[in-house]
Amino acid sequence: SSIKLHVHEARAFDAIKTMKFGSGVLFHNRLFTSLSQCDALELTTCREIEGPYIDNLESHFGKSVFLSGPVIPKPPTSALEEKWVKWLGRFKIRSVIYCAFGSECTLNKDQF
Repeated sequence: SSIKLHVHEARAFDAIKTMKFGSGVLFHNRLFTSLSQCDALELTTCREIEGPYIDNLESHFGKSVFLSGPVIPKPPTSALEEKWVKWLGRFKIRSVIYCAFGSECTLNKDQF
């Protein structure tokens, strides 16, 4: 494969093979069964971002893939809260990096 994973990503991916959910069914088996037996797939992405992957899913599972995203928020219309203006003001210009992982991603303390 040409996919390169970090060690922690490879471990997490490998752990899925033995992870069990409800009735002792392996997560991998439950996921594959769901994908194989559903009528269609829906993903929160768009063809412009992940076109080749969408094509692969459509051909592999022989199903229509409906796309409903990405969700692009409207730009803020209000000023930044004063507490954040003060906090950010402590840093040199262009030295702060903002990362948004979305509401579906919950980081544990070590990852944060």
